[in-house]
Amino acid sequence: MCIFLEDDPEWGMMNTDLIKRYLADNIGLASSSSPAEETFQGRLAAGASLGHIRPEEVEQIAERAAVEGLDEDELIEALCEERGVIYREREWRVTGEAEAEERAEAKAEAKEVRTSPPSFAGGYNVMHRHWSGTRLTSGLHRHGSGVALHSGGTFVSQVSPFKDERAEGWWTTGGGSSLTLRWKGKREVETRYKKFAGKNKFKGTHWLDGKRRPETEGANVLERV
Repeated sequence: MCIFLEDDPEWGMMNTDLIKRYLADNIGLASSSSPAEETFQGRLAAGASLGHIRPEEVEQIAERAAVEGLDEDELIEALCEERGVIYREREWRVTGEAEAEERAEAKAEAKEVRTSPPSFAGGYNVMHRHWSGTRLTSGLHRHGSGVALHSGGTFVSQVSPFKDERAEGWWTTGGGSSLTLRWKGKREVETRYKKFAGKNKFKGTHWLDGKRRPETEGANVLERV
């Protein structure tokens, strides 16, 4: 089997061989029955292939972690926080060819987060119910100007999906009629909204680790201030 790899301009001029090795190695791993031996540098290369860090930083960060004895997961989470990247553990793991499409979608999603249009930016009143992750735990109540969407694609909120507490994250839109809030935290929590009752109201449903939670449908409503 022959493999042809072209340079991606987004990789930059330095250290592209490392990214190529990462991609080539994983094509081989996809047809192998033996498990991959994952290294921290390989994990960094996986993140770099999605544009989360620059390719030339891979060896620098790996060397720093080794010299200072840093925890790998905590360091990656800190890098994501510094650069406004949503932390998803699977995007920093060595993967096989079968997951190439998922990684391409994740790269496009990350780009979408960084380029969210400003039309939805502004303040929103919130009506919501608390959620334990498995069931609703409170009645519906209101927070005036509870969420602020910033034009750069980030937001701050007086509430989280779980309770009345300060929270933050990233937002994106789809076709002008839907809105998604991706909440910052160790677990992947999203609230996906659709417009209803006119132009200024959105009704949301929570998603946890990529799965829709039907018990939360309509448990979170945004109203444009």
